[in-house]
Amino acid sequence: MPLKQKIFIVDDEPEDIFLVHKMLKKQGFQYVACCEGGCHFPNLLPYINVDVIISDFSMAGIGGQEILSKIKKHKDAAKAKVIFYSERDINFSHARAGVECVFTRRIDFVKLTQVLLGILQNRVSSEKRLFKRFKKHPAVAVDPDTNAIDSVVDVSLSGIGFHSKYPFDLNHRLKVGIKAWDEKKYTFREGVIVRKDPEKTGVRYGLQFEKPVIAPIAA
Repeated sequence: MPLKQKIFIVDDEPEDIFLVHKMLKKQGFQYVACCEGGCHFPNLLPYINVDVIISDFSMAGIGGQEILSKIKKHKDAAKAKVIFYSERDINFSHARAGVECVFTRRIDFVKLTQVLLGILQNRVSSEKRLFKRFKKHPAVAVDPDTNAIDSVVDVSLSGIGFHSKYPFDLNHRLKVGIKAWDEKKYTFREGVIVRKDPEKTGVRYGLQFEKPVIAPIAA
C-alpha cells in the first residue's frame, strides 16, 4: 500500500541522499523530497510543509542543533517530526530535544520504517481525536459555526443524520458547512430535511444533500 507521508531528506553527501531516498521509495513512501547541502536548507524552510524531516546531524557549514533551532522557528516546518543520523556519536542529552529518533554510525532502515509508520499512525489517531471534539462522526465533521446542528449521528453517501435543538419541518432546506475527517476545509452543501424522529434527547433529523457527502470507494 502506498504511504502518503511527506518526507524531506537533508544531507550534504549526494550518495547518502540517494541511498536514503531509494530505501524509502522501496518501502512504499510516495512523497520524498531532498535538499543537497545543509546550508541551503534554512532558505527552504518557509516553503516546507512535510510530516517528517530526516537530516544528517553533521554537515559542512551547519550542525544538527542549528538545523533543529531553525525548524522550530517556522510554523509549518515545526509541525514535522525530526529524525537525525550521523556517522559519529551525538550528545543525546541535547540532540533528543524535540527529535523523534537518532541513528548513529549507520541507519537501521528496518527501524526507520517502523518509526515512520508509528509517526503516521499517531498523526492519524491525533487527527481523529481532535475531530471527535466537535460536531462530528467518524466520517465527517460539521462546521462548529453551524448552530442548527448539535451533533452528527450517522452518515450515508447522500446525507447525514443529526440532532438539533431547533425545530425543522419536513422538506425544509438547510445549508451546512461539512467536510470529511481528512479534509482541511469545509464545503457548504444544501440539503432537504427528509426525516424527523422525536427522541428522548431531542429530535433526530435526516438531511439529504443534492450531491454525495462522501465519494463512493471504487471497487
